[in-house]
Amino acid sequence: MKGTEEQEQANEDGRENADGNEDGSSGALKTPDSNTEDDSDSNEESLRMRRRGAVTAAFAPFDESYHPGALLFYSRPRQRQRWGDQQILPRLNWGDLFFDLFYVAAAYNTSNILVDSPSAEGLLYFVTTFVSVMQVWQLRMYFDGCYVVGDDLYHRFLELFGLCALASAVVHIRTVDVMSNPKENVEMFAFSVSIAVARAIMMLRQVELYQYGIGDPALKTVAVRDTLYNTLSISFLLAAAIISGLEFFGDDDNNNYDGADANYDSGKMRFLAGDSAGKDTGYASYETSTTDLPIWLLLIAFFAHFGLFSGHVIFCFPKNGEHKKIVVPMNVDFSIHRHGEWTMLMLGESILSLLIVDVPYENDDYFATFYCGLITVAMLQYLHFRSQPHHADGHAMRRKKNAGIGFSWFTFLYSLALIALGAGLTIFVLDFSYNSNRRLELEGTAERFLAGGGESKYDQDELRTRGARLFSGSLAIIFLSLDAMSLLHVGIESSKKRCVCRSTKKKNLKGYTLILFRFGTIVAAATLGEWLSDVAQLAEAGLAITMFQIFLRLLGNKYFPDPGARDHAHADAHGGGNHDDGHDNEVPILDGPWQDAAKLVAEEDDSDDSDEDEVMNHQPDEGIAQDARA
Repeated sequence: MKGTEEQEQANEDGRENADGNEDGSSGALKTPDSNTEDDSDSNEESLRMRRRGAVTAAFAPFDESYHPGALLFYSRPRQRQRWGDQQILPRLNWGDLFFDLFYVAAAYNTSNILVDSPSAEGLLYFVTTFVSVMQVWQLRMYFDGCYVVGDDLYHRFLELFGLCALASAVVHIRTVDVMSNPKENVEMFAFSVSIAVARAIMMLRQVELYQYGIGDPALKTVAVRDTLYNTLSISFLLAAAIISGLEFFGDDDNNNYDGADANYDSGKMRFLAGDSAGKDTGYASYETSTTDLPIWLLLIAFFAHFGLFSGHVIFCFPKNGEHKKIVVPMNVDFSIHRHGEWTMLMLGESILSLLIVDVPYENDDYFATFYCGLITVAMLQYLHFRSQPHHADGHAMRRKKNAGIGFSWFTFLYSLALIALGAGLTIFVLDFSYNSNRRLELEGTAERFLAGGGESKYDQDELRTRGARLFSGSLAIIFLSLDAMSLLHVGIESSKKRCVCRSTKKKNLKGYTLILFRFGTIVAAATLGEWLSDVAQLAEAGLAITMFQIFLRLLGNKYFPDPGARDHAHADAHGGGNHDDGHDNEVPILDGPWQDAAKLVAEEDDSDDSDEDEVMNHQPDEGIAQDARA
């Protein structure tokens, strides 16, 4: 550890050398705030902290979390930015993209719960398993938005253990018949333990922040508060694990796990996310015992953490900006970027559900259902990015703390609705498999099917009715969530002003008419399953309502533009062109920093070789420098 501390101290000295030389002259890397020799000590300290956070304009083009030329055992976590600093959108590393792949499988497996059991009990297991997994992603996103960890062995192995725990949780998400029977099946126990381990790893990161984190004094306060939230939540997770574990391991005479495996011979099928038949799971010859207590404890664990956190922020945090003294600022642009990617993952599950269902005989109705469903999902993607801000100044998290909490809650609801929509589309497509009266024959070989391959516990008419209600209800919740999040981004008062004519100060009937149509669209989507039963007609009606929702959104943006900074396209927010908004104090989120980085690289090439040694391994290679100049 002594060598590690010396290496960490050398890195800190290198960062200070990069901030400025002892004679007051700037080092090799410069920023517009440090070009003069008469900067105050406070500005120097601010620049030093921002460089340690690795999100200044100087370091924005380079990935702080990946340094192939260096091998460290441990590096201290750092606060990403301070209050009042210009927030720079950090570039995602490959680990974040790899981390997201696990959630595609999680979305698919939770969706299969609804496909197998579109009922109240199925909804309970679907919601609980999904929010348990999504909370792991949410906590990781918030952590990465506030802090930076280095490219060292300790954090790499810690991340690897977290991924293993997440993978274990995802692979044990099974159907209701399996997870509600912990006496015969290990899935509930394994899922509870896996989520508890993933949360414990996140709590370990908070303890590390308290002991070794570099940043404002509020960093320790946040670390203690988040540790308490995690401790309370983990206690309920462990309770669920203990109860399900006692059911499964408690009685050796009735522990038939090995015996059940013996009956699972080579002629049986193995279905991803569980046998959708829910009847023959390989354990049918044994007496079953059903309990929903563990799943309720898992749901309580979610509310114990996120509900307590929300109540604390809304009712206990000081007002008028005083909460900044006890909170570490999060990079809102990073949050916008990650939430956009998360939405793509959820919509991707719907696409996956449409593509992998085996339909032996395809007819006109099948193609109408398939392509209408496919286009509906694509239009929802377009509607999402038309509805969300692409700049931090227009986001609910930047506007008010309570608005940010509301946005987080609706994000959970919105994600659940997107997955449920995919489940409804899967039921629609499976309807054509039932109509074909054809089943795949097993000829002594093990088979594995996506989207379930067995026979449903419901008859075809009842399953079609339940699928129609699931599809229409989830579509209505999607529209409602998007409208609610838009309202949180803008605010109620600003929304009222959009319905008032700017010149005459009179109420604009167009605005109220659009609101009425938007409300009518939600009601129409929610009742689709009540007045349509044919799956092809339902898919066509869903597409028509989605297109009409987009048309209303375009009319609203044209005649009643949002008053905030919400007019940048999504592509522009990730490296697009310049904009002239009439706001002199606004800087495009990446244009300015990238241009500054290009100037810094040019200055770097003109500097002396002695100055180049003070760049702390953040020196770009020639190829990256050329890209930055471009």
